[in-house]
Amino acid sequence: MREAWRLHFRAEFFNFNRVNFSNPVGNRHSPNFGRILGAGEPRITQLALRLEF
Repeated sequence: MREAWRLHFRAEFFNFNRVNFSNPVGNRHSPNFGRILGAGEPRITQLALRLEF
């Protein structure tokens, strides 16, 4: 009896070439009021490898 082996490789990319800015500072008494001081994750990459036998 012979078995067939299969190997699958997958790559997924999220938020590619798009900036996810944080919310502006909402405290009116802060010198940074209305400014955006941060951003989220720039790019997330997920790799998967699956072996079927």
